[in-house]
Amino acid sequence: LEGDYAENSTTLAIVLGKRKTKFLSSVLVFSVIIIIALWQYFQYQILSLKSFSWNGEIYESVLIWGTDKYSTIYTTFLQFSLLLFVLRLFYAKTKTDFYYLSQFNKVIILLGICSIPIFTYFYLK
Repeated sequence: LEGDYAENSTTLAIVLGKRKTKFLSSVLVFSVIIIIALWQYFQYQILSLKSFSWNGEIYESVLIWGTDKYSTIYTTFLQFSLLLFVLRLFYAKTKTDFYYLSQFNKVIILLGICSIPIFTYFYLK
């Protein structure tokens, strides 16, 4: 907060306060966790599907981008990373804690961006 005040910034932490900003951040991260959980449910449904029928034809395998076992493991890892982020956010009090969360958040974002070429690689493989 000291840096925001020094720069005369209007950030959420200044406008709402540290406690409300932590709560809002937690709600936003939990929203992402729920969206990823819905995607994981879809992945599981596709992985467990052995065959399906469409217009009278039976298809033996289903290949949809991001639904292979590697993508499922990757999204599970992202899910646990987000849960760890929220847990650390809940206990964050010092400037060092928030610096760590900022760096950890950047790693999570990078992992999310890297999922696109990884999912595509296994889809095209």
